[in-house]
Amino acid sequence: MNRTQLFIPDIIATQTYGHQVSDLFYMFGYASKEEIEAVTDKPITVGEIPFVIRSIGIPSGQISLLPNNIPHMIGFGQEKVKSDQIHMHNLSLQEMLEIPNMLSDPDMIFRSNTKPNSSIIICREIEGRSNPVILAMKVEIQDSLSSKGIIVSGYEKDNSPKEFFSALYANGYCVYDGQRSDYFGHIKANTAAPNDNDIRTKEGIIAQYEANSKEVVAILHENRFRAEEINRNLSELGYHTLLPHGDSPKEFYSIISNCTAIACSKNTRSIFANRDTKHIKVGEATDFMPQPIFKNQMPPLSEVINQRKTLGRKSR
Repeated sequence: MNRTQLFIPDIIATQTYGHQVSDLFYMFGYASKEEIEAVTDKPITVGEIPFVIRSIGIPSGQISLLPNNIPHMIGFGQEKVKSDQIHMHNLSLQEMLEIPNMLSDPDMIFRSNTKPNSSIIICREIEGRSNPVILAMKVEIQDSLSSKGIIVSGYEKDNSPKEFFSALYANGYCVYDGQRSDYFGHIKANTAAPNDNDIRTKEGIIAQYEANSKEVVAILHENRFRAEEINRNLSELGYHTLLPHGDSPKEFYSIISNCTAIACSKNTRSIFANRDTKHIKVGEATDFMPQPIFKNQMPPLSEVINQRKTLGRKSR
């Protein structure tokens, strides 16, 4: 897979998602409130969790959009009191259709300012808008190899956006930088991040993908379902994976001898680590994956800011 393809969503999944969203928009033009509520209770699949989100420490899975949130996201049924009213959600059909692309190639990703240990906000500059569009996504991690993302909202951040993004950046909530946005370029130029090493960059995750693609990982001693789950998690990050089920012992160990890395179960890790495998990286599947995004717990941004204000008053 070349660099460009890493940041493009699956075309079939995107088309299916687009048809469903377009049908809903058509209904909004004529259906009653009751009819709309009847068809907006089943999640719409946006697609698989894309490469960039996998690379910041979220396991494989699907992203869904809750249809009952769409009327709010597009401003359906809301009335503007004045033209400069803030918090007006008014994404267009075209922008709703662009959600798979926004997810696959965002400008920035931050941990949520209100729920930093379960949610992320994905930001993208949109032509014709003064401020970036935010997609707020709840992340439900089932275990180390499976998760799902649920888009709960989408809107243009028009309420003190520069202060909002600067505070997130300055306090360590940034987890990914697409390195291409003029808007966020200005934010970064005027804001010091506490530790830039904690921020994954587009070039950095591409380089890691290319490094992974030079390794071969054998999935060993796992039941078939679990092996396929491990295979999906690692292959999506660029690893060449093998599923050696059914091989004879000779073929089995031939595969091992030609591997540069072995992902195995916790119970068999010591067996392979004690073999003549000093040139081979041996570990569980999670050892080959990025650090889990929510491993380090963070308080909501408001608590951090309030705490600093309190400390500032005490020091006077």
